[in-house]
Amino acid sequence: MQANDKRYLTQLTWLRGIAATLVVVAHSVRMAEDVYLDTQTSTVIGFIRFFDLGTFGVMLFFALSGATLYFSNKHVHGLRGLAQFYVKRFFRIWPAFAVSLFIYMAFMPIFQTYYVTPRDNWIESQFLSDWSFIDLMGYLTLTFNIQGPNGLFNNAYWSLPVEFQYYLVFPLLVLSMRYTSIFGPIVIAVVSYIVHREGYISMESTWVFMLAFTFCFGIVFAYLYERIKIRLHAALGLLLFACFFIACTLTQQGYIDFGTLPVISNPFGFNGIFGLLCMGALLFTNFTFDKGHTLIKPFYWLGEISYSLYLYHNLVIGALTIICIQFAWPTVLESATLIFLIVMPISMIIAKISYETIEVSGIKLSRNIAKKLLS
Repeated sequence: MQANDKRYLTQLTWLRGIAATLVVVAHSVRMAEDVYLDTQTSTVIGFIRFFDLGTFGVMLFFALSGATLYFSNKHVHGLRGLAQFYVKRFFRIWPAFAVSLFIYMAFMPIFQTYYVTPRDNWIESQFLSDWSFIDLMGYLTLTFNIQGPNGLFNNAYWSLPVEFQYYLVFPLLVLSMRYTSIFGPIVIAVVSYIVHREGYISMESTWVFMLAFTFCFGIVFAYLYERIKIRLHAALGLLLFACFFIACTLTQQGYIDFGTLPVISNPFGFNGIFGLLCMGALLFTNFTFDKGHTLIKPFYWLGEISYSLYLYHNLVIGALTIICIQFAWPTVLESATLIFLIVMPISMIIAKISYETIEVSGIKLSRNIAKKLLS
């Protein structure tokens, strides 16, 4: 494979689409697990339960971020290079997040008016909790995982400060690899996990330390990809991906039990490990089809809008909840599959609008600023 062949970006992009879809499935299941109406008689989950892999989806996002950042920024050095890198990362993440945050703030009074009776359900902490100006500043600066509280406005936001803080240390990871090869990120991942486990640092959430191995090993996989020329046949790569995915599902559902083994016995641990394995299986596979392929095109498109899909799907779930309560539709509230089939397409439409108006504009602005930094 030639150095300028970037087909790996195609498979990593459509893998993001799969990850985002799994998060929407998981939150659809969370909605269906709770009771909202006195007329609800049962909760219907069904086969969709086996795709209840929201944590896996987020861990996959972290791994993909590590890999794609390495591919595109491995030569970052010097103050100007660092400034360019941080400008691009900021405008890629923050504008779309900030717009979504204010939309969720505007939605909260609507939800509070029509939700009627609090029942201690999963969705309530997002939209019924009080917040202060200091809380808002913590969210806008993506530091709320340090001082808290987590779970306000949109509980999917929890991963954003974690990922943004990985961006802050990315240049250090790359620098460590120049002198220690893959051992630099590995050591940083191990030390970070120990910091989390032993509680050496006091903060609202230490997920940024616990989950660092996903981002670090995503970088390691990308590093090895450029140095190991062996590529799997497409059929074998897809088979391995399917096996790792099924193993993760069976573990999530309790059919596989790792007991008290370090890291992997933790839900975040095994989801992170299987996420890395799934990414690795596809990354090291030699696919001959591109993003225009009939089977790949929908997932590639989902991958492009996956960030906005992640941001807005809980808004759609919240709106659907109050509509079902107001019109007394227990059939919808009881079925995770039906919830997903309603939430997913609406979220995709909103995500497409957000991507084309906010994300693309942020990307263009960051490129212009980066060019000025070089001039």
